[in-house]
Amino acid sequence: MTTLHSFDGTDGIGSQAPLVQGTDGSFYGTTYSGGASNIGTIFNESVGLAPFVKTNPTVSAVGKTVKILGTI
Repeated sequence: MTTLHSFDGTDGIGSQAPLVQGTDGSFYGTTYSGGASNIGTIFNESVGLAPFVKTNPTVSAVGKTVKILGTI
């Protein structure tokens, strides 16, 4: 295991829940304390994984069909 980041209090203290992988490939998490107001932070870590969900087309008019491509 490799430590990617150590929280120092200004950017959060203590993980609050397991990490969740976003559809953009990054991992997201929260801390229960620390940060600018000492009420915790939301953070993300990118390890180079590609996005696994894509819309086709990326934008469309209201009422039109947009396909969501990806894996579960």
